Amino acid sequence: MSSPHKDKERGYEERGTVLLTTLLMTSIIAVVAVGILSDLKLSIKRTINVNSYAQADWYAKGVEDFAYLYLEQSFLGLSREEKNLALLDTQPITLPTEGGVMTLRVSDGGHCFALNSLVNQQGVGDESTRQQFIHLLNIIAFGKIDANRVSNTIIDWIDRDSQTRPGGAEDGGYLGVVPPYRTANTALSSAQEIRAVQGMSEELYQTLRPFICTGATGQLTKFNINSARPEHSAVLASLLGGPEQVQMAVRLITERPQGGHTKETIKGIIAPEGNWPEGSYPDQIIYEPELIWIEAEILHGTAKRSRSFEFNLGGVDNTLFHLTYRGWGRETFRPRLKRGEQSPDESEN
Repeated sequence: MSSPHKDKERGYEERGTVLLTTLLMTSIIAVVAVGILSDLKLSIKRTINVNSYAQADWYAKGVEDFAYLYLEQSFLGLSREEKNLALLDTQPITLPTEGGVMTLRVSDGGHCFALNSLVNQQGVGDESTRQQFIHLLNIIAFGKIDANRVSNTIIDWIDRDSQTRPGGAEDGGYLGVVPPYRTANTALSSAQEIRAVQGMSEELYQTLRPFICTGATGQLTKFNINSARPEHSAVLASLLGGPEQVQMAVRLITERPQGGHTKETIKGIIAPEGNWPEGSYPDQIIYEPELIWIEAEILHGTAKRSRSFEFNLGGVDNTLFHLTYRGWGRETFRPRLKRGEQSPDESEN
């Protein structure tokens, strides 16, 4: 028979075991609860993000419709002078949304060199537009050799033949790299595509990017002088004859008369005796917009979306227009040069 003293000790041990078991179970339950709450918090956050991005995608789809409405209802009915003034306004259009905001920047789409004009509509390299491009490359600090090489490699990338131009590259120049690939032999789909052209380093691309766009095959660069700002002077100078015309290009933009230039005022300044500068292309200078470039940013919660659009104004009195380009992501946006950053330095020209 056990003694009362031993029974008492056994009772203490059993109660200690129960207490330890209870504490252990409580700890396990607490850990499990923390894990469940953490997973629940993550799931809620993931759901919110998914909903934000889904809603942002819907807004991104709607922003194209808004761009159509803006052009149709607020832009096309303006006079030539009013259109140019509207495009000179750098203030974005801001549209508050539930949980976010949409921002649209509208600008003239004709203040860049159209790379697809380097070949004609038959897919053959065009020497006159290549010379314009060389002028532009010289103005933004490309040397003569680099300018010829870059222009010819881009033409070889676009044109339909397989003959390599001087300094250029056809399929043979690309099949030897890893991974191998071929030239497109068709119009550029975006300015970013020239990154694939042989010899186009990221540094050269970033230098060139603010001054170029694509355009349709054989569609010449059309520069609207009445909505241009000084940072666009390099492209205008390339149409006026090259680097020696940069000061003139800046003057035409900064001393623009009230109401804008006309063909007659431009000719009176540049060619008062009737002789345009050698290598100039005055017919490619226009006085009201033909292309509209729109960049849209959508913010909704934690989601961001970016879209870009180019519209070609056409028809009688610009009463019709159509979409010619649609881009996704900020990479498709056209870099903006501030006046102090423009190339080349005006003081050196």
